[in-house]
Amino acid sequence: MKILLVYSFKENAIPLGIHCERALTNLGHMVIRHESTAVSIYDKLLFKPVNKLLSNLRITREQPIGKNSNLNSINLRNIGLINAVRETRPDLVFILRGADFSPETLLKIKKESNAKLVCWWLEGPKAIEKSLEKAPYYDFYFINSRYSVEEHKKRGVKNCYYLPFGADLEFYKRTIPAEYQCDVGFVGAWDQNRQNLLQGLTDFDNASIWGPKWRKKNNKDKKMLRIIKGDGIYNDDVAKFYSTTRININIDAWYNYIPSGVSLRIFDIPACGGFLLTDFVEELPELYKLPEEMETFKTQDEFIGKIKYYLKNDKKREKIAENGCRRVIADHTYEIRMKQLLNIISGN
Repeated sequence: MKILLVYSFKENAIPLGIHCERALTNLGHMVIRHESTAVSIYDKLLFKPVNKLLSNLRITREQPIGKNSNLNSINLRNIGLINAVRETRPDLVFILRGADFSPETLLKIKKESNAKLVCWWLEGPKAIEKSLEKAPYYDFYFINSRYSVEEHKKRGVKNCYYLPFGADLEFYKRTIPAEYQCDVGFVGAWDQNRQNLLQGLTDFDNASIWGPKWRKKNNKDKKMLRIIKGDGIYNDDVAKFYSTTRININIDAWYNYIPSGVSLRIFDIPACGGFLLTDFVEELPELYKLPEEMETFKTQDEFIGKIKYYLKNDKKREKIAENGCRRVIADHTYEIRMKQLLNIISGN
């Protein structure tokens, strides 16, 4: 099968596209990359500066300058996708993570080609209204949240299926650390819910937070700044971090909305042999044996209490991490996920 894979393949992007590409290629399919986040130079140098100037001058318009121009970034991306389908003539157009293509673009592709249109929507329940607008234009629509799937079906969207993330075992590799570099660690962008919980890490001697906006949001908090190590950690470094951290934390950004939908860390951390302590979401018990394969929490007190407990109980912690790693290898790789997706598309 020839598959046009639509995602951001830029260096600083989450490498989900690479994971899916590798899995689909290993399954014997031909994969063609298409960059979903092309940026127009006219947006950067003309439309945005002019609109900002008009805003500063308090000059109002019915719509921003350049909104309907084929030279702005959104329209450039839509035209680019149509042209890519025309040029490559794929059997399947596979769009990851809710890339913002218009209904008109998707309808045009359907009219001009025989390709199946497939989306894997990965924004969780917090973006459900936006998702509901997009889903009807696809032949198959996959979501990483069971709650979101049910909400779509309640509102008449029948082409919806649950599909969680997986792990790329070539990217996230298990290592046995000679020594742990960090006691408690978190990798991810700032979010108010995460801030509320991770504030408690300032009481631990060797804690680390990596991710965008943490320093900006805590620029006057000396205790937090002590444990915030940088704006990001990527590629081999993040896999090494997961392996050499005693307790890896996961806090899903959409927990404030609905506790449904598992994140990448739920699979990446165990794949590296790391111990995971995560906030509880409804899908976890069907993916892992709890607490034999990972630990969960529901309250701030439970969060801090389990960190203290597992820092004192190395053997229990390391056994859970080992069990979690085995589970990922057996049931949660991207090759398994892509097989599940293609089986649904083919009707098997």
